Amino acid sequence: MVLSLLRVNNQSILIAIAFHGFNNFIIISSQNTGSSLYTYVIVSILIIYTIYLWARVVKFSKGHP
Repeated sequence: MVLSLLRVNNQSILIAIAFHGFNNFIIISSQNTGSSLYTYVIVSILIIYTIYLWARVVKFSKGHP
């Protein structure tokens, strides 16, 4: 959901690709340490960012018929 909202908001697939790569890097790094704290932090950040992007899309949609 975050990646699709990034695409809609920025009109650039490169940002979504970079974000996806960063997310994969964090997930792989957290698996090596044995701690799931990184996973919870990333999921929390993604949820908050998704809500932000969704609100931005809704706000933009209301301004344009």
